Amino acid sequence: MQNNNEYSDKRIGQILIDFKLATQNDVLTAVATAKKELSKTGTVLVNMGVITLAQLKNVLKLQLGIDTVSEEQIAAITPEVLSELPEDFVKMFRVIPISRNGNNLVVGMVDPNDKTVIANIIAYTDGLNPVRLILTLYEFRELVQKYYNNPENKAVFTHRESIRKIDL
Repeated sequence: MQNNNEYSDKRIGQILIDFKLATQNDVLTAVATAKKELSKTGTVLVNMGVITLAQLKNVLKLQLGIDTVSEEQIAAITPEVLSELPEDFVKMFRVIPISRNGNNLVVGMVDPNDKTVIANIIAYTDGLNPVRLILTLYEFRELVQKYYNNPENKAVFTHRESIRKIDL
């Protein structure tokens, strides 16, 4: 899972500086804020207005060598796909089910190189193959708010999880 391009060993802030998308002062401020808020440097830079979400996603894709979740994929998320992983799992591992195609479960991950999360997805889903996509922390938080903290949607997932427990 190791990416061996020229950016894979660089921190996100340094890449942004290299591409003149942020100044060193912007990055230092963002790093300090991210530590204080338990956030990610890129998310803080987006919130500061230094970079756009699209710029962050492009730099993460360059750094990690993994595709990012598209707006179209996010718009096509269904309750059935979301119910593949329970809410506590989603929140703990910062992963969102995006789509399913046969034995492949496409997942947006805040840290798509986290082997523990990948192993847990495989174990929980009885062997589905996780297809990893980058999901920014900003997007993750928005999706959790929309799908898991929304009382209308919560009933659908709770029902699906209770069915899954019965099946075990």
